[in-house]
Amino acid sequence: QQTKQVDQMLPLENKEETSADVCPKTPKKKSGSKRAHPARLKKKQRQIRKAQQQHRQSNTDEESSVVSFTSSNASSIASPGRKKDANNKLNAGKKRNRKQRSKKLSSSSSTQDNKDESMIMSEEHSRYVALDCEMVETRLGHSALARVSIVNFFGNVILDTHVKVEEDITDYRTYVSGVTAEDLKSEAAMDFQQCIELVSAVLEDKILIGHGLKNDLRVLNIKHPWHDIRDTTKYTPFLKPSGEGGAVLLPRKLKELAKYKLSKDIQVEGQAHCSIEDARASLELYKSVSSKWEKMIRYKVNKTKEIEQKLYGPSN
Repeated sequence: QQTKQVDQMLPLENKEETSADVCPKTPKKKSGSKRAHPARLKKKQRQIRKAQQQHRQSNTDEESSVVSFTSSNASSIASPGRKKDANNKLNAGKKRNRKQRSKKLSSSSSTQDNKDESMIMSEEHSRYVALDCEMVETRLGHSALARVSIVNFFGNVILDTHVKVEEDITDYRTYVSGVTAEDLKSEAAMDFQQCIELVSAVLEDKILIGHGLKNDLRVLNIKHPWHDIRDTTKYTPFLKPSGEGGAVLLPRKLKELAKYKLSKDIQVEGQAHCSIEDARASLELYKSVSSKWEKMIRYKVNKTKEIEQKLYGPSN
C-alpha cells in the first residue's frame, strides 16, 4: 500500500527508477545469434558499396590505359612512314635554316675577306712596274735613249715619252724603234736629265719587269737592286737550250717568248716596235710564272744572306 501511494504521488519517470531500484528485473537470456544494430548494418553496407565502386573504377582506368597504350603502339606500328616523313621534314627544315645562316655568314665574311684581300693585293700590285726603252744610234756608235715607257701591274701606262738626244744621231732605227726625227724634236720630248729623274722616282722601291733590262738600265744610267729585277732574258725556264745536249742556255727574243708562252703576236714583221706593247708582253710573261719566279728569288736571297754571314759575320 505504501509503494502504491508513493507511485501515485511521483511522476512516471521517477516511478520507473524507483520501481527498478525497488524491484530489479532479472535479465532474460537471449537465445540464438546476436543481432547487429540497424545503423551499424547500414554503415557497413555503405562501406562495401564504396569499396566495390573503387574497385570497378580502378579496373576501368587500367583497361583505358591499356587500350590507349595499345592504340598508340598500333598507330605507331601501322603508320611508321608518317612519323618518318614528319621527322624528315623537320630535319630538312633545320638543315635549310642552318644552310641559310651559314650562307649569310659566309657571304658576309667572304665579302669582308674580299675587301681585305683586294686592299692587300692592290698594295702588293703597286710594287710592280714593267719598263721598255727604244734607242737610236749616235755618231760615237753609242745607243742613246729615245723613248721610255712604263706600265703598272695591270698594263696601264704610267709614263710614255720621247727623249731629246744631245749627240748627233746617225741612225734612228725607225724600222725597229718606230722613232723619227720629228718625235725627238717635238716640244713633247723631255730633256734627258729630266727624264732620268722622273724614271728614277717611279722605279724607287719597285720590282722592275722587262726584257733585256741590262741594256735599258745602262742607257738610262740607273742602278736597281738585283733582287728587285725580273728580266725575261734571265729566267731559266724562258731560256733556249743550245749546243751539244742543250748544255748552253740562251735567251729567247721577246717576240718568240710571246708567241711560245702567251700565244700572242707582237713586233709584227714590217711594223715598228712599240715600247708600250713590249713592256706589257714582258709583264704578261712574268705573271704567267710569278709564283715560281718569286720562290726562286727568295731562295737566291736567302742563299746570298747565308754566304754573307759566313764571310762577314751576322749583320747588326
